[in-house]
Amino acid sequence: LGYYISDETPREQIPFLLDTREKISALDPWHPVWTLTYRVEDLPLYNITGDVLSVDPYPIKANQTSQSLDDMVYSLRSSQRGGQPVWIVPQAFNWMYLSSTDPEKLRQSRGPNAQEMVAMPLLSAALGARGFIYYGYITIFLKMKKYTPEIGDEAWENLKASAKVIKSLEKYILGKEGARELPVAGTDRVISGLLRADDGTTTVLLVALGPEAAKGTVTLPADKEYRSRCGRTKKIAPGVYEFSADAIDYDILEEE
Repeated sequence: LGYYISDETPREQIPFLLDTREKISALDPWHPVWTLTYRVEDLPLYNITGDVLSVDPYPIKANQTSQSLDDMVYSLRSSQRGGQPVWIVPQAFNWMYLSSTDPEKLRQSRGPNAQEMVAMPLLSAALGARGFIYYGYITIFLKMKKYTPEIGDEAWENLKASAKVIKSLEKYILGKEGARELPVAGTDRVISGLLRADDGTTTVLLVALGPEAAKGTVTLPADKEYRSRCGRTKKIAPGVYEFSADAIDYDILEEE
């Protein structure tokens, strides 16, 4: 697939990353070099370190009662400014497992739920991401399944379900035109993007950012009909669709 040469590497090592990228590309120009940082302030410097840029904003906190995807929006918008293809690293772990092995404490915390696990990559696709590298396999299989097997099993099922949704949208995500963000009327807590496949068909992604309930409308071509995959969106006028959610959630409008 490509060469992954940095994992949240500090800016002091960017000259080394650039040298590594140039050497790899000289030996194998047919595969991309991929770099990653969570430090948004370093993104302008990171643009020269790889053919593909990734960010890994892990927004779901272990002990917060309210959750939002604002960190993801900020990171994704910032990563687009360099012009490279963007791959997102969706959170598939619970932060608490990185600092504790106490099953009782772990069970009192949480990672992404089923809706959030899908909403994160859908939000990323709506904002132009074309690759999805979930993190992390080790956390689920060597920690979650070890200390809290039932939670590890649930996390793995949620991850598989999320990947299945993204796979079902592959022709749209990889379309040559790329994602186009749509204005959402009535709220600033919903992100929407229209994706067009190379065969001309379109799909619309809607993601509520949380933490509170949100309701907003998008306007689409009146000569096309769209159906809601998840049942959270209804047509209220020709070409006008209303999406509502109680917290972080999503819907997919499919062209009929």
